[in-house]
Amino acid sequence: MKWSILISLITISTLLSAQQTFNRVYDLDENIPRNYFRDMLVVNDGIFTLTTIFCDQDTTYYECAALTKHNLSGELVSMVVEDALATFKGGPHCLASNGDQLILSANELHEDFDSSHLYEYDLNLELLNVGSFYAANETSNIVNEGVLLFDGFRYLYGNIRNASTVADSVQIIKLDQENNEIWRRYYSAGNSELDINNLQPTPDGNLAFILSIVASPGADTGYNGYQINKIDTFGNILNTFIFEDYDGAGTSRLLVASDGSYYFSSSSLPGSPNDVTPVGRINKLNSDMDALEWSFIPPNDPLNDGHFYEFYDYTETQNGDIIVCGMVRDDTDSEVEGPDKHTVWNGFVLRFNSAGEVVWLRILKQENDLVPKDASGRFRPSRLSKIIELDDRRLLAAGQVFVNGLQIIDIDEFEQEAFHSLMIMMDENGCVENYPCEEIIRFTSDDKYTYSIGAQWIYETEASFVVPTTGFKVREITDTIMEGDRVKYLIGSVDTFYVENRKMYFWDDYYENYVMYFDFASTTEYDIQYYDEIMDVEGIATILIDSTGYELISGDYLGVQYVTILNSGTFEGPYHTKVYDGIGEADNGIKFLLGCGLCDPFTNITQIRCFTNDTISYQFVPYPCDTTFTITSVTDLSAKEITVYPNPTSGLINIGGLDGETTYELYSVDGKQIQNGLTNNQSLFIETPGLYLLKIKVEDRWMVKKVVR
Repeated sequence: MKWSILISLITISTLLSAQQTFNRVYDLDENIPRNYFRDMLVVNDGIFTLTTIFCDQDTTYYECAALTKHNLSGELVSMVVEDALATFKGGPHCLASNGDQLILSANELHEDFDSSHLYEYDLNLELLNVGSFYAANETSNIVNEGVLLFDGFRYLYGNIRNASTVADSVQIIKLDQENNEIWRRYYSAGNSELDINNLQPTPDGNLAFILSIVASPGADTGYNGYQINKIDTFGNILNTFIFEDYDGAGTSRLLVASDGSYYFSSSSLPGSPNDVTPVGRINKLNSDMDALEWSFIPPNDPLNDGHFYEFYDYTETQNGDIIVCGMVRDDTDSEVEGPDKHTVWNGFVLRFNSAGEVVWLRILKQENDLVPKDASGRFRPSRLSKIIELDDRRLLAAGQVFVNGLQIIDIDEFEQEAFHSLMIMMDENGCVENYPCEEIIRFTSDDKYTYSIGAQWIYETEASFVVPTTGFKVREITDTIMEGDRVKYLIGSVDTFYVENRKMYFWDDYYENYVMYFDFASTTEYDIQYYDEIMDVEGIATILIDSTGYELISGDYLGVQYVTILNSGTFEGPYHTKVYDGIGEADNGIKFLLGCGLCDPFTNITQIRCFTNDTISYQFVPYPCDTTFTITSVTDLSAKEITVYPNPTSGLINIGGLDGETTYELYSVDGKQIQNGLTNNQSLFIETPGLYLLKIKVEDRWMVKKVVR
């Protein structure tokens, strides 16, 4: 018996509607296992998706369909569950719209799949009409692939799986707007298994599609490859381009561009099925279908990233560029050479121009938040199957997040959802708010920004004794304060901070307000206002983001910004430091050291050693966090007055009290030797800003001085 459920969901917040870009992972119904994305389109201000889910009937699950409507912020507005429709075998173009209605093409749940159907809805997902179409041969099965609305007609297309004695074929049915059949055409390629994809109009008013061909066993084996067909609106073939391919029934897709040229994908170079580098190619065929204009492999460095591409959808942008999405295997985050547990297939979006030149590539990694990362890897596999450019040039991609063989071991998929739908809104440069816009974008959870009572920073310190002593200092969250929806954290007994939109704000007594010190999402620069209490002046420090990246810390890849700070009010010139994502500065304490030019603290903070909270534990140094030590083999030369000036310095260090040139060694505060040699005119030059220990050899002994550049 056929039934349907209409679930109306209220949009929770108008604030989110202003969000320009996002990354969203969906479990459409926590009581229904599996969410397999099928298709997506945008009509007016609604995003409509088709998803295969599992419906429950007498404790037995079977596949059915969910048709959803989201707003442009990705929030779920409403959903229809159709338990009589089978979409698991459907292609990526099962949704179409004439602007007022949605049309969904799918098989109906019959054991032999002998029919294909068109379900018509209004834009509120109310069912209006159903049209049914059966195979001409009762021994044949139909595998629905999609529907195209063009020039006032409907073209329903799919694959025909015949009895073993009859070769397979594909069919296109032309219908009027009342679903009356005008004609039905069949296309075959010898004794081969076929799949039809991407039926679409051409600029001259005809149609084109691509066939995936797999040779069948037997005498007439045919070939593995693809066939691009151009047909007129009566179904007659006008032109054909055939090529063998290494992968056979891979994921080749087709786009007919506005200039009439054809973009398509293949595993190997068309015409070279024995291509030894079948890592995925993008090809351009001229409008006459008689010459390949170019073919290229997207960014690939086999020794370092191990990229292998599969392509699922193309679209042409308003400026004539082409966007393709799919999934790519990436080894970049592997801890050993070659693939390991951190190597997964990831969704990607690639933009290139009509000359085949790459504009940008975005590999979009989804964090493994289901099972322990140390055993099964940091990321879950993902795939992007549909890409759309909006009128404002933003890009909307949708697809699937699933699990790999390591991750599924610890999951009961009927108790814990392991297959999620995915939707990503990007700007025209492939960037997503709150994440560094790089070739690899790693979408992580908010765990590292959710602090708790007991969250702890441990810093390394240097005490200003004759013999420098290295120790540690602990900063700990002692309480949380709720102000509306905002959580504020108390550090010790005085300082408070909060985190919002990946920015970290600290209370400032002088301004009697919170001041932003860190913008973890920034890739350019920002300013921080500060007050110098000793000089009684205000200043504005400029934080320049030199670059961003990731460091492997305690088995996790932690985001890091490499920054230069101008006008710090502490150091004479610019100084360089690092900012760890969700943690703070790598040197000087949680906050940047601003407005402290004449400060003379008894103990200096030199670097972070460890950070922990309820979910994360990072150790930045190769020794215990509570280690205390002194620099040995150092003798104070009180009989000879040795001076180092200016200190702080802009680079040049003069050494007073020497009888001539001497040997020196310069160390960072973590014990690494930075430079050494002989002084020149009783001076030396320090290249990089920072806090250092300068060892100077006087007679047969060493003297140690702390210097700041």
